Amino acid sequence: MIFLLVLVLATLVFLAVFRPFGTSSTRRAARFGMAAAMIFAGVAHWLMPTPFIQHLPEWVPAAEALILVSGGIEVVLGAALLVKHPWRRWAGLALAAYLVGVFPAN
Repeated sequence: MIFLLVLVLATLVFLAVFRPFGTSSTRRAARFGMAAAMIFAGVAHWLMPTPFIQHLPEWVPAAEALILVSGGIEVVLGAALLVKHPWRRWAGLALAAYLVGVFPAN
C-alpha cells in the first residue's frame, strides 16, 4: 500500500511541478513516479528487511540476503527508468519481468 502511495504522490508532484513549464507529459510523470516508487521500495528492503523476510516461506534459503539483493535490483531498475531513451525501453521491460517474477512473494 505504501508503494502505491509513493507511486501516486511522486507522479502527481512531477505533474504539478513540471506541467506549468510545458516540459511534462502524463507518460513522463508516470515514469518518474514509478522510478521513485521502485527506488523507495528498494531502499526500504535495505533499511527494514524484516517485513519482507516475513513474506517468504520458511524453506527459502538465505532469506535476508535475498531481500537485500532484491532491494538492490529494485533500486537499479528504478534508476534505469531515468536513463536516455534507447535504454529506457529495456529497463521498462526488465522491470516488468522482475515484477512478474516477484509477484508470488507479494
